[in-house]
Amino acid sequence: MTISVTTPTSSLPPPSTTSLPDFRNRLVPLEGCPRVFALDPHDMAVAKLFAGRPKDIRLLSFLLATDRLDEAKVRKLLWDTPMEEKWIVKTHAVLEQVVAEAAQQRAV
Repeated sequence: MTISVTTPTSSLPPPSTTSLPDFRNRLVPLEGCPRVFALDPHDMAVAKLFAGRPKDIRLLSFLLATDRLDEAKVRKLLWDTPMEEKWIVKTHAVLEQVVAEAAQQRAV
């Protein structure tokens, strides 16, 4: 008797914004739009770290360099977000790139 064990070739998709821990508690009102709420910028940053596109990296670097994002808060949210190991590696590498680019922008 032969038992064959197969593993899925595709892994789970990256966490979505709705999987960020307690994100609903951090929604912020959108000025001028009654009853409209938006993601806290730090939650948006974590979602963009998953995407890791050049435009996301540029935006996050700018927001970090101009003190519109708190690096420690982004790091904490990122660590608190459940994800597979490959996403931990990817998102943290993107964050390090963002931090390095923000430091270069501050130096200019």
